[in-house]
Amino acid sequence: MASIDRTAYPRFRSSLTADELQTLYCPSDEEQRFVSTYARGDAGQLTLLTLLKCHQHLGYSPSLTDVPSQIRTYLRQQLHLPVDTTLDVEAEKTRYRYRQLIRAHLGVVSYALGGATTAQTVVEHAAYTMSDPADLINVAIEHLVQQRFELPAFSTLDRLVGRVRHHVHQHLYEQITEGLSPRRHWATRRPVGGA
Repeated sequence: MASIDRTAYPRFRSSLTADELQTLYCPSDEEQRFVSTYARGDAGQLTLLTLLKCHQHLGYSPSLTDVPSQIRTYLRQQLHLPVDTTLDVEAEKTRYRYRQLIRAHLGVVSYALGGATTAQTVVEHAAYTMSDPADLINVAIEHLVQQRFELPAFSTLDRLVGRVRHHVHQHLYEQITEGLSPRRHWATRRPVGGA
């Protein structure tokens, strides 16, 4: 299993400066209009904006419970919402609808709609010239982002890379062993009972 720390898989940082919050999470006027058009109520607006800005930064929609309080507070302030406004973490159908709206707004495609095939193809090609799982995961991430796919969970990429890497290594092993002639193979073995 590859260490997520050795890859380019995007994650939340433990803390952000005021400048970083502004650069990464400040909503544009267009984004605020998007939120007010598609979300009802304070909690709904905060939830939609949080999912939108996190998706822009990470390349996927995180679990709302994983969003740092610093980001939630900043986005609540940007929307001028009451201090006690919280994310709507229990409305699963609403979150699903929000994710669909965000994909359309950002022009990205769900990983489930061809992302695995895309990642597998590029990783298989790369695995013939590189072997480190972290490097192969980075290749997959870069290609998925270029092709406008939403990133899957890290564990999904890790399993895909493990499978493809094993397949490529097996193929290389078979190519090498097929190239060995039987005479050469037997000549290199020690005779039974020999010195």
